[in-house]
Amino acid sequence: LVLILSLWLSDLIINNYIYNYSNKIIWFYEGFYWQYISYIIIIYICINFDLIKKKIFKVLFLIFSSSIIFFALSNFGYWLTSEMYLNTFQGLINCYIAAIPFYKGTLFGTLFYTPLLFILYNFFQKRFSASRSNNLIFK
Repeated sequence: LVLILSLWLSDLIINNYIYNYSNKIIWFYEGFYWQYISYIIIIYICINFDLIKKKIFKVLFLIFSSSIIFFALSNFGYWLTSEMYLNTFQGLINCYIAAIPFYKGTLFGTLFYTPLLFILYNFFQKRFSASRSNNLIFK
């Protein structure tokens, strides 16, 4: 819930102070639910994934699967709701092909930030007992 609320607050700020050229408040941008659904699925998978005994291949699996889930759902939603692509299977394939250059940024960002967040979590877990979790324990 904290992750989704922080995402929504950052979207609220970005959409109203950076991208908004009108006087209307933008609470949700068009098609937001596709991204949010993908984040909820990713969070669910990560929470239910056994990371108590951390293994690099488990983390790499989560990195690649989460970026693929986001890519697949967000672009499917764009294809389904926009008029840029035909509502055919070939239109869906064209949408995915056009989105490949953007996937590189998603994957590289995930490859960079995931280890960074693990390192920060490990640091706080060792320093502050209140930050310890039964789901993710570093020894």
